[in-house]
Amino acid sequence: FLAGGAVLALVVSFAGTFLNSKENLPIEQLLKARASMMLFAVLGVLVAPLVEETIFRGFLYPVIARRAGIAAGVLITGSLFGLTHAAQLWGGWGQIILLILVGVVLTGVRARTGTVAASYFVHLGYNGLQLLGYLIYVMGESRH
Repeated sequence: FLAGGAVLALVVSFAGTFLNSKENLPIEQLLKARASMMLFAVLGVLVAPLVEETIFRGFLYPVIARRAGIAAGVLITGSLFGLTHAAQLWGGWGQIILLILVGVVLTGVRARTGTVAASYFVHLGYNGLQLLGYLIYVMGESRH
């Protein structure tokens, strides 16, 4: 599942290169300060997957799926997940849509496996590889 999350991160990053977005997304401004970047790294990889998977795939998805069906539960929960990240990406509509799709994939993993642990590990792999890619990019930029 970790490897699946890493593959998902690669696919989303590749798809994101074809999208026009605002030049500076709010999250990019936040990550310019080293302290903010380090805090974001810890929260984004260690805390966010656990909290978000517990809330979205642990609590919301089962309730929505019981009331509206599995397919609707996956789509609604995934959309809510992506939309909660909209403030970080405001103006980057393509990136917001990609995060909705990530949410749908994470919820689909939860629905298919029947366990939040699976979506947690996919999420962990996704966030971990995204962070690694960002750190490599920042280190490359600092050399120029």
